[in-house]
Amino acid sequence: SSSSKGSSGGRDNRPKGGGRGGGGSGPQGGSLYHAAATVLDKVFRKEGLPKPLCQRSLFAGKKQLLALVTQTLRFLPVIEKLVDNSGLLEVERKLPRSLALVVVHDVTVAGCGVQCGGAPRKLEQRHKSRLAAELIKLKAKARVRETVDLLPEGSRVQDRIPRWARINTLRCSVEKAIQKTQEQGFELVPTSEQSELLQLKKGTFARDPHLPDVVAFAPGTDLHESPLYLDSTFILQDKASCMPAHAVAPPKGAKCIDACAAPGNKTSHLAALMGNSGSIIAFDTDSRRLALLERLTTKAGATCISPRNASFLDADTSAPEFVEVTHLLVDPSCSGSGMMAAPWQGFEHSSASVAAAVAAGKPNDGKKPDDEDGANRGGKRGRDDRKRKRTATPAGDGKGAADASASGALVGEEKERVKQLSDFQVECVLKAMSFPKAERISYSTCSVHEEENEGVVARVLAERSSDFEVVEVIPQWPRRGIKPQTYPFASRVIRAERTLDGTTGFFVAAFQRRSGADVDHRPKSAPTTAPSAKRRKNKNKGKQTEPEAAASAASAT
Repeated sequence: SSSSKGSSGGRDNRPKGGGRGGGGSGPQGGSLYHAAATVLDKVFRKEGLPKPLCQRSLFAGKKQLLALVTQTLRFLPVIEKLVDNSGLLEVERKLPRSLALVVVHDVTVAGCGVQCGGAPRKLEQRHKSRLAAELIKLKAKARVRETVDLLPEGSRVQDRIPRWARINTLRCSVEKAIQKTQEQGFELVPTSEQSELLQLKKGTFARDPHLPDVVAFAPGTDLHESPLYLDSTFILQDKASCMPAHAVAPPKGAKCIDACAAPGNKTSHLAALMGNSGSIIAFDTDSRRLALLERLTTKAGATCISPRNASFLDADTSAPEFVEVTHLLVDPSCSGSGMMAAPWQGFEHSSASVAAAVAAGKPNDGKKPDDEDGANRGGKRGRDDRKRKRTATPAGDGKGAADASASGALVGEEKERVKQLSDFQVECVLKAMSFPKAERISYSTCSVHEEENEGVVARVLAERSSDFEVVEVIPQWPRRGIKPQTYPFASRVIRAERTLDGTTGFFVAAFQRRSGADVDHRPKSAPTTAPSAKRRKNKNKGKQTEPEAAASAASAT
């Protein structure tokens, strides 16, 4: 995203001119501000997340558009006060509120001024002085000098989030990578607690106290030109995203499956943990993303991966290539409510902005929000059209929203969408358990919703607790599952939280086949090819409700 005077002390780096046809009257005409306003309205109506919405926009400058949208959302509380306090919409009665928000961002917060001609430029000329005066008043009242300091504390956490990197042991040992990093001028500082990683100063880095192949750099550290990044010694991967492979813990020579693999960071992590021995079948239904997986894993030096452009749910577990599979990583489509890509999460939009957006069009239009990269991740297209965020049902990133979601504060269409996702997630884990020699399975999401996390684990155990149990993941990690009275396994699963841990909001559980359980046992409820979500729904009519499943899991464990 762009840097701005109010946010990071730099100048706005979006290109001048607003893209093609800068003064156009709408997104199809190429106006940056009209395109951004259209995206904002859709975000407010929960029709999708900023990144996929910007990618689908007809505006040519996608990166420029995304930068304006995300920064406007980040500074939304400040911008809305400026709009309201200045009386802008009382004077400009025909001006859409969303258009006012993006223009005011550039005029005040970014300080770069309007980047095109036409109506936005005229708007700036008429109101620039008044808006500047209102910003000065806000700072004076709050007794701060920088615009970023006007933001609620919860929305500023991204400025403290470390730059995480995984050391790719297929290219270099951990110790050698540490040494090379120091030779590049970075100072290694000792840390023993997660909180210390959130206090790293510029030019420093630290070994992660929980994951041996992860390091943290100071927030904002750019590693893209580092030789260690260019030669794939460093994989830029969030710490929480590195946990699932460690939860699977495949031994050397294991036969593994990554059920929803693209873009492949977790897949190459599995390969690194196995030292390129054994084999990994990487499923993804999206051929474009699978091609990306092949490029990234090849660059990482992973040679034991077999990409498969197919649905994991349709795999025939009795086929010769699958009968010896023992370890499976299941990271299916989720709401993405734990992602960091949505810095506006964690505080409420003003009712005026939401009301204006809803008035401008039907909320959702019956479509589910797409994931951040706008691609399917696991099951068959159409069936797995529940997109991952990497959602800004997350991604974005704010802690306040995560807390509310974890406590079950879901309503309306979002509640139904999360229910559909959780049904799909249960189906994926049960499918993994149907592989005849499956020994260990990790289940993970970048969601903070109970329904997609502890709720899914409970529902799975309700069906398979006789032969699978939840085992403890990364024992030294302090943050565990919620509601231990409801979920007896809570102390054995992992949660990561954005504000407290500086990571994506994340959940990880590991299932281990019980000692003595028949590894060739295949229950009738888990056929070799999974039923569609609709067939599964009909099949399960009359079975336990979700609360009943949780109670059953509790008694089983």
